[in-house]
Amino acid sequence: MKTQKEVILEMIQLVKKAAAGDADAAGDSDTAGDSDAPADTDAAEQEGAGALTETSFQSVTISCTVNESGRAYVQQTLELSILGSLQEIAFTFPAEAKSPKVEGYKTKSAVENGVRVLRVSSDTGFTGTLTFQLSYNQTGLVTAGEASQTIQLPLLSPQAYPIQALSFSVTFPEDFASTPSFESGYYKDVIEDLMTVSSSGGVVTGILTTPLNDNDT
Repeated sequence: MKTQKEVILEMIQLVKKAAAGDADAAGDSDTAGDSDAPADTDAAEQEGAGALTETSFQSVTISCTVNESGRAYVQQTLELSILGSLQEIAFTFPAEAKSPKVEGYKTKSAVENGVRVLRVSSDTGFTGTLTFQLSYNQTGLVTAGEASQTIQLPLLSPQAYPIQALSFSVTFPEDFASTPSFESGYYKDVIEDLMTVSSSGGVVTGILTTPLNDNDT
């Protein structure tokens, strides 16, 4: 019997093959078109091919510094491409986050479904591609054992839109000698097969090689 990890990896491969097949079909359709069609029609098709189909984060960059007492200081840069217009955008943080901020914006704060939610609003509406800077700090992440310590660090809270690309950097006060493990809300531990991670001294960096669904963690 296949494991959950094997099943998820097969699903990912099937989705990628289906997407490639759609692209091939679209290419065949283009070549089968009327060669006498006006040139400006071709230009319009090319312009539409790269059109935004949904609101999503084009990139999320996370930088975290952990001090000697175990407090984590987190900064996130989120590039959001908006389809149409949004009057309000909600950003989520860990429920225990201290001093959560969306830099440069007045926010309304609430705790919903176990996370801290900060909302920003605009009377004229948010449009286009915008960059948001989030920051917070958090304690209570370290568990002490007999010979070692374990830190469980939530790098990403469940955001409202899909994430196309994510990278992170975590700096520890001392050299990081262990191998870190990762888990996402959707992919579970399979996420470790969908990312590239490296360690140097006290710095751990990583890049995801697959997009994340909305509300993934």
